[in-house]
Amino acid sequence: MNFFDSEFSFKGPTVKSKSFQWMSTDVSENYHAYQPNPYTVDDISYDYNSDGFRCDDFDTAAEQRMVFIGCSFVEGIGLPLHETFCHRINSSIGQKLGKKIPYWNLGLSGNGLDAMVRCYSKFREMLKPQIVIALFPVFRLEHHDGKQWRSVVPNADRHDILKNNPYLTTHQYIRYNTQKNLEMLSLMLDKHGTVLLWDAWDKIVFPLIDFSELQGFDNRINQWKVLQQDKDLLEPMARDGKHYGRKFHAAYADAILDRYQDLIIRSLV
Repeated sequence: MNFFDSEFSFKGPTVKSKSFQWMSTDVSENYHAYQPNPYTVDDISYDYNSDGFRCDDFDTAAEQRMVFIGCSFVEGIGLPLHETFCHRINSSIGQKLGKKIPYWNLGLSGNGLDAMVRCYSKFREMLKPQIVIALFPVFRLEHHDGKQWRSVVPNADRHDILKNNPYLTTHQYIRYNTQKNLEMLSLMLDKHGTVLLWDAWDKIVFPLIDFSELQGFDNRINQWKVLQQDKDLLEPMARDGKHYGRKFHAAYADAILDRYQDLIIRSLV
């Protein structure tokens, strides 16, 4: 039994081997509120594998093992799967290699860095990824409410967690929490020689966080920072009107591939 199993167990998604028309913020109410909408109610399907993720089933015998981790942007909420930046990268790399490689995405809508590291811990021995492409929403935290670990979004949380625990939004705590998670993830990556490509949504709520202060991943690629939130890329939004749409995802995938395609391929062969 490891640390995560004994103290911070990750139960995983509860939706498994099912298909849905709506998911997360992509609900009928948001669809009708965002008009003209680029999609119809039937354009998007959320199909989850036997472990509860929006991707292929996990095949432990796969030769190429690339894993995406992150929040709803990585999961692709509000978009058909083929329009998400993760699926675009996966398909492009497969074409370059001349073979279909499994699409594995551990994206968790509404969760933050704490949950993502615990999720990776649960599945890393099964998947043994050669490369991980990650987008971390550092501004989301976790807090134990006495019964379970809950995701806390400082600029949107409607509960009393932040009021009763003001330390959760201090620069010192955010920096400590981020450092802790990145160091634990680094140890897990090192075990299998896994390469990491990563960026973080860190400027939204905590502009004082300076990732150059953090010590993790000294032997790995730095934050990619390949794309700004150009206004020309923001419309149309995804079907829910809350997430970036297909133009942003396409540009995001192209920018990452332009800079890191060779590294990704080297990691997989």
